[in-house]
Amino acid sequence: MSQIQCIVQQVYNSRMSKAEHEQFNGIETASKRHRNGIDTKGEQRSNA
Repeated sequence: MSQIQCIVQQVYNSRMSKAEHEQFNGIETASKRHRNGIDTKGEQRSNA
C-alpha cells in the first residue's frame, strides 16, 4: 500500500503546483491519520 501511495505521490508531485500539492497532502494525511489512528505525516514527507 505504501509503495502504491509513493507512486501516487510522485504523480501528484509532477502535476500539481506546490500550493495544490500541500493542500492535497494535508487532506491525504488527515484521512490516513483518521483511518490508521497514527500520524503518517513523517512517512509521507520522507517518501515524497
